Amino acid sequence: MAAEIRPARSTDLPAVQRVARAAWYAAHEPIIGEESVEEFLAEYYSRAALEERLDGETVFPVAVEDRVVGFAVAGPTDDPTTYVLGRIYVDPDRWGEGIGQQLLQDVQRRARERGGERMRLGVMAENDRAVCFYEAAGYERVGERVDERIGTTTYEYERPL
Repeated sequence: MAAEIRPARSTDLPAVQRVARAAWYAAHEPIIGEESVEEFLAEYYSRAALEERLDGETVFPVAVEDRVVGFAVAGPTDDPTTYVLGRIYVDPDRWGEGIGQQLLQDVQRRARERGGERMRLGVMAENDRAVCFYEAAGYERVGERVDERIGTTTYEYERPL
C-alpha cells in the first residue's frame, strides 16, 4: 500500500520530529554518536526550525498512512534551477517499504515544476543504506568533503530532474 504524499502542515510537525528522532538514531548515531545526533536534532528539528520550512519556497512533503511515517525537505539554492535535498527520513520500522522512494519522487517532481533542473544532496559516506538508496535512484557522486563538525566524510550527489 502506498502512503499518501502531501505537503506538510504545522500540525504535522510533532510527528516529523518523532520520525526525525527515530531515523537519526537508527541511521546516524552509530556513525557520529549520541551527542552529535542530539545537537543536530536540537538545531534542525526544533519546532521553530521546522516551521521555517513551511514557507512555501521549500518543498516539504510528508508521507502519511494512519500517521506521518516519513518526510523530506528540499529547497532552491541561489541558482533557482538547482535544488538541495537536505532531509529525507522514514520511520525505521518502515524502511524498505518504498516510502522513501515515494518521497524522493515527489520532491523531484515538485522541484521540477518550480523550475528546478537538478537536485543535489550530501550523505555520510558511512551510511551505506543511504548511499545505495541514492545511487539506485540515479544520483551520481560528484564529490566528497570532510565535515569537521561531526568528523565524517560526506559524499555529494547530483542528478538532473
